[in-house]
Amino acid sequence: GINAEYGGSWLGTMPWLMVFLIMVLGCDGFGSSCGHDDVAARVPPLKKPGPRLVQVHAIFRHGDRSAIHNPRCFAGDKGVWDCDLSFGSAPLTPPPGVAPGHRAHARSWTAPDHGRVYTKVYRDEDEPMLGNCGRGMLTRRGYNQEIANGAALRRAYVEPGEVGKLLPLELEPSLLSTASDDMPRTIQSAQGVMTGLYPPSLASFENRSQLLVIPILTEDKSQRYMDPNENTCPERGRQQDIARQSGHYKRHLQEVTVPVATELSKFFTHAVVANPNPTPTPIYQGGSLHQRQCHRESQSEDQMVHFVKHIHDCVTTHICHSLPLPKGVGPKMLDRLNREALWHAKHIFTAPTRTENARTGVGFLLKRVLSNLEAGIRDTSLPRLYLYSGHDTSVLAVLMAYRLESILESWVPYASMVLIEVYDMGEGEQAVRLLFNGKPLTLPLCGQSQRELCPLRKFAEFTRRLIPSANEDECKLPGARELQEHHTHPQPHPHPHPRPHPHPRQKQQPVGTRGEGEAHGGKTALGIGLGVMTVLALLLGGMLVRSQQKLHDLQQGRQGDEDRQRLLPGAPDHDDWEATSTKWHGRGAVVPSDL
Repeated sequence: GINAEYGGSWLGTMPWLMVFLIMVLGCDGFGSSCGHDDVAARVPPLKKPGPRLVQVHAIFRHGDRSAIHNPRCFAGDKGVWDCDLSFGSAPLTPPPGVAPGHRAHARSWTAPDHGRVYTKVYRDEDEPMLGNCGRGMLTRRGYNQEIANGAALRRAYVEPGEVGKLLPLELEPSLLSTASDDMPRTIQSAQGVMTGLYPPSLASFENRSQLLVIPILTEDKSQRYMDPNENTCPERGRQQDIARQSGHYKRHLQEVTVPVATELSKFFTHAVVANPNPTPTPIYQGGSLHQRQCHRESQSEDQMVHFVKHIHDCVTTHICHSLPLPKGVGPKMLDRLNREALWHAKHIFTAPTRTENARTGVGFLLKRVLSNLEAGIRDTSLPRLYLYSGHDTSVLAVLMAYRLESILESWVPYASMVLIEVYDMGEGEQAVRLLFNGKPLTLPLCGQSQRELCPLRKFAEFTRRLIPSANEDECKLPGARELQEHHTHPQPHPHPHPRPHPHPRQKQQPVGTRGEGEAHGGKTALGIGLGVMTVLALLLGGMLVRSQQKLHDLQQGRQGDEDRQRLLPGAPDHDDWEATSTKWHGRGAVVPSDL
């Protein structure tokens, strides 16, 4: 704790001062996790001008928010949360015969209530959090962060554009596409980016009955694709459950997670830590998502990891809002907590391999990005700038899928942004450049020779390995896949050598030519033979299942003793998750997702 680390000095009695020092100095990542303030990182132009910018895809995390999991996560928590943002809504009428949200008719929507706007307000006295915030709400600081992101995009891409003349000076909705999770904080973050990209002018309010409507594409929460979704990809949940049974994971729980959780439970008393001796129970093998989640949440090790996740959320949001932490929580403990969260994140996004993980997770987002990208190259009338408003898990999953997570110095900061720029190189060739918070990235998939740009064909080829198949077979549970294969590919005849049908002219022996005993004996022998074959098949099948299970357990329990670092860097199908996380073992280890 603070008193022990500072020899019982006066620092231990001043939690407000400690938070201030963390904000200024950045306590091993927590301060930097708060993101930028009102100035976002500048997008630098190419070092060698010449290629023409034709498209940009921006994947960003929402801005600063209030706490999600525990409104008051420790005894004496008096933090007051201030959320002066809300949603304004009005019933809009699209043009006759036009589907709502159609970009070509965005200017022709009307507001029959003549400018009347409705909003919802959280009553202070009825909220579990002190102040006027609900859980996980975007704060004014978070909204300003996204306005700054939009201003950085305007400086880079709006005419004249330091990077390229991608967009005109005046807003043209048909040249933009904005997508978001169906959550208030991500939708408001998308609005903030748009506001910074094209700041509203007084001319926007001259005609209140004729509105400029900017659609934000979204979907039902159960069908979200901005981050891994077990509801749309059940096999992902089963893969994660298997990964948690590995020897490597169990050892980390015992050696790192248990001590961290035990120490945290001394200060964060309003949260309950599970039994510090995790003993995973057998994996639920059924097809019910609800039962799988209930089974997972009933396990002590899952409860313990979620406790760490909740405290990470509590600490991050308190530090980012300059709210005091419990007396005794010092820099060393915060450092252990931050590294523990990072370890679990790497584990979650690399099991069982990065490629398989992506195909059941972030691949759904990358599939849309690649589809939009390739469609825009074929048809230049399509949008030039695509905005994807998501979460920390969205940004982190993209970075890890392309092996770029080394750029992270801490947890994914609020309002972080990944940019995918597409350039026309001439003669039918295109290239891409990736940036994270204004820093150009070198893609391992393009090899050491990559300078600034990576050929689009290489980028697209690698991305296709990360996205699910057309039928999304990798998302089906094993039983569903086997059933589909059974109907798709008819099984062979049950007899290895079926008796041929007699030729129409071939004389058949009458049934009664043999004695009844002979016929009965033949049937009995046939029955015994089939019974023996069935028993043998069951025995062989059981042996095969057991051998496969032993092999799987061996693979999952291996910690990387064979030194898999000798594998070629960037080989997509040989990136075992335990090998990639070996360097993280013991450094700290649920993904503290915002969801």
